[in-house]
This record gives sequence, structure tokens and C-alpha cells, in this order.
Amino acid sequence: MNSTSKLSNWEKITGFAFGVVFLATLLALTVFIPEPSPSQYATFKTILAIAAAGIGGILAGFIEVKGSIKKKVSVRAGGALALFVIVFFFTPPPPEAPQNTSIIQQNIEITGYTIEQHERILKEREATLREDLKQLYRSERKNLELEKQLLEKKLAEVENQLANLSQSFQKRIEFLENTIKELRTFSGEVSEQLLAEAEAALRRGETEQADQLFQQIEEKEKRSIERAAKAAFERGKIAKANLDYANAYRHFARAVGLSPDNPEYLAFAGSMAGTVAKHQKAIEWKEKALAIYLKQNRTTDVARLWNNLGATWHVLGEYKKAIEYYEKALASDLNTYDSQHPQIAIYWNNLGTAWKSLGEYKKAIGYYEQA
Repeated sequence: MNSTSKLSNWEKITGFAFGVVFLATLLALTVFIPEPSPSQYATFKTILAIAAAGIGGILAGFIEVKGSIKKKVSVRAGGALALFVIVFFFTPPPPEAPQNTSIIQQNIEITGYTIEQHERILKEREATLREDLKQLYRSERKNLELEKQLLEKKLAEVENQLANLSQSFQKRIEFLENTIKELRTFSGEVSEQLLAEAEAALRRGETEQADQLFQQIEEKEKRSIERAAKAAFERGKIAKANLDYANAYRHFARAVGLSPDNPEYLAFAGSMAGTVAKHQKAIEWKEKALAIYLKQNRTTDVARLWNNLGATWHVLGEYKKAIEYYEKALASDLNTYDSQHPQIAIYWNNLGTAWKSLGEYKKAIGYYEQA
């Protein structure tokens, strides 16, 4: 046997050996990465094609491939190269992973957040807010009125939650459970480990990790506007629940900017705009939400927004406009509730306050009596 044939045999054996090594590597990788990403799948396909060519190089016989790829490029190959072409170009794409909906349906139970913990957090927050208010009142800086008003609102909300501890605790539990449910809708789009860590933190009553994860989703999915809007909206609800009104307003405003025809986003943004004293923006967003709800014939939401708009005009000193909206809210909800319902009492009381602001004390008394 001459040296040329010996070299040829050596080359074939080397190619076969490399093919076996590549194939073994691929098998090992599939154990550790059972659901590869698109880039990982492309790498695996290349390894498999090389392995097929290496092993095919030592097999007897000859195979020839003629054809085109996606009707654009003509291909003609033989032997080991033909095997490479077949495996690389004609391997079917990976199947699309089905959306994991089962995780969303799993039981959600907040087990690491107790009413004692809730009370302790509220008392700590109350003490911090009181100290912040003292600092502001001692401050000689100008233009602090809005900041003082916001701190006073936060303090009033904390005091109200402490006064109604069981009710506020239940609301907090419901909020945490709903946030977990919404977080699970992003399963498969973010790291499962980060998702599990954020959910575990929510079960302990902690929202920071969930907020950070929603932020990642928001930044990652800017190309998917609706998903980004939803993430911004959920961040707004987290900030609102934590009495972080400035950030709540910012997140709700972003949600509206991304999805301007979503009445829920508009209503939340309008309400928060009123809280941070951006009353013209509050009117703009609430009116837009109201128009959409009227078209959808959602009477309860319509009544709520009429009442909220009345409250905004009341704050602006437009008492007659406020009365107009309060009366619309009352008339709407009287079609839903009886006259003794607590929601109806709120409208009577609001009308009484508006007439009192106009100096019409007898009228005001009449409405207060009905409340």
C-alpha cells in the first residue's frame, strides 16, 4: 500500500473519530440543556452536521445531493459533504415551546406575611412619615406645600390602615396574590429563577424584587408595547400600594403613553394625577376613560369616574361643575343600587359638601340628611 492511500485512510479515521467525539458532546449537551434557545439549537445543528460528515467519510458508498435551499441557492455535493448539507440545511426547525399556562393556574397562597408583620410595617411607616413631616415643617425651604400635602396624605392613609387593620391586611394579601398572578403571566419570558425569587419575596410581603423584575420586563419588551404597558401599570400599582405616589404617577403615565386607549390605565393615571395635584392631567385622563366606558356601557365604572371628576372640579373650586358630575354619578348608580346603599350615601354627602362650598347651607343640610 503506497503512502498516499495510507494518508487517505488516516484522514478518514481522524474524521470518523472527530465525528464520534462531536456526537458524544452533542448527546451530553442535550442532557444538560433539554430545551435549547434558538442560538443553542443552531450550534447543536452545526455540531450534528459535522459529526455526520465525519462518520460518513469512512462509510462505503457515495451519496450525491442536488437541490436548492429555500428556492434561492442551488446546491450540489457528494460524499461526506453531502451528509453535512443534508443535516445542516434540511433539519427541521425546533418546535415552538407552548406557553406555560399551568403555572398561572397554580394555587396562590400568601403564607409568609402575617397581620402582626403588616401592623409592624404600618407603624414603622407611620413613624417615618411623622418624622419626615416634622423635618418639613421645620424647614425654611420654599415651595414645600405640595410635598407637605403628599406626606399628610400618606400619613392619613397609614393611620386609616392601622385603624382598620384586619381590612387593610386582607387588601394587602389580595394585592400580593394578584401581583403573583400577574407575575406568572410572564413565565417563559424571563429567568425562571428570578421569577421564583420574586414570587417567594411577594409571599413574604416584599415587593421590591417583583418591581425590579417588572422593570426588566418593561425594558426588555419595549418592542412589545402592550406587554411593556402592562409591566409599567403593575409597577404603578406596586408604587401606589407602597404609598410612593410620585413613582406611581410616573409608571401610570408611562402605561397610558404606551397604551392610550386602555380605560383602566387612564382611570388609574387620572386618579394618581389628582393625588399629586396635577389636576388638569387628571381631568384629561379621566374624561378619556369615561368616554371609553360610556361606549362600552360599563355603568359602574362610568358612575365612579363621574364622581371622581366631580371631586377634581371640587378641588379646583369649580363647585357647580362638581355638582353636575356628582348628580350624574348619583343618577347612574341609582339604576344599580337602592337608595340605602353605602355608595349612594357617598354621592349625597359629596353633593352636600359642594353646596356647602357654594354657601347654600340649607341645600347642603338636605343632602347630608339623605346620606
